[in-house]
Amino acid sequence: MERDKVPVRKRVYVVQKFRPLYFHELFSSYSSAILSPVGAGSPNFVNSISPVITNTNTTIILPSLPVPIHMIVPVSGRLPTLKRLLTNFDHIVMCSNDSDLLNVHIYIILMETAEDSGERMSTLANYIKKFVQKYQSSRIHLIEVENGNFTRGYARSYGASRFNDTDLLFFIDLDMVFTRDLFPRIRYHTILNKQVYFPIIFSQYDPNYWETIQSSLNFSSFTLRGDIGYWRLYGFGMLGIYKVDLGQIGSWNVGISGWGKEDVEIYDKLVQCPTLNVFRAIDNSLMHIFHTKDCSPTLRDDQMNMCKGTKSITLGSQRILVRYVQKLIELNKI
Repeated sequence: MERDKVPVRKRVYVVQKFRPLYFHELFSSYSSAILSPVGAGSPNFVNSISPVITNTNTTIILPSLPVPIHMIVPVSGRLPTLKRLLTNFDHIVMCSNDSDLLNVHIYIILMETAEDSGERMSTLANYIKKFVQKYQSSRIHLIEVENGNFTRGYARSYGASRFNDTDLLFFIDLDMVFTRDLFPRIRYHTILNKQVYFPIIFSQYDPNYWETIQSSLNFSSFTLRGDIGYWRLYGFGMLGIYKVDLGQIGSWNVGISGWGKEDVEIYDKLVQCPTLNVFRAIDNSLMHIFHTKDCSPTLRDDQMNMCKGTKSITLGSQRILVRYVQKLIELNKI
């Protein structure tokens, strides 16, 4: 079978390199300094990147500073959704005294489209600046891009270009929300010059088809049930990667306009990269909030197929939809 003829949703599995299963235990980020007698064990076990204080009886291994995480979010319009994301970041990161979160930054890559007005862009920029001014040492950054044709690939590529090769980047979409558990997973599963992290996210169905309505969104923990949403096995929009590793595969396709495809292409390139492993696993700290999706008639055929496929999948669970159709039949509406 020729690779060019494989449908987009299946192609990424055709080129997948199958590997053995591994088990890693994530230790608590709240653990205090490690105390050990000088004579116990080999000194080779001391973490070379952690500061060490010694005296005649005790070696104290001080915890090293966590690797900074730079979250990159393309934005064009949609002020209510932007407010939710910044509120999420404020609640989880800015209001926390946890040392693991002190080096987490978010970069809003603000671009306009041909349909945007100057007033609309100014409203978005002003709202972000208010968040920036809220803290003297802010970790919320606004980057305005002078480009009249918004594409997610261009925004992500532009954002990544501002960092050094050894910086850890996490690309995230505007529709996402997250808990604090996300950040140790990004650090642990993304390895410089070796591994990238593609989390499998939980995606909400249309709330009109839920069995029970969730009263409010809790940023500390999410309700993940089969009637509310599903694990998006074919979604590749969230990515943890070091800047230098992104450069190995040529970054994002900036020529794609409209909905989708650039994330599948970047995943495809990384799977085929001989020097990098792709780590992919379910991550219950990330959730995609439902929103209506319009598939523009100007989309290319492959993008249109992907858009319609996602739109139909996110309508509701199979069980709920069957029950809904049965009810319509009983009411003689179909």
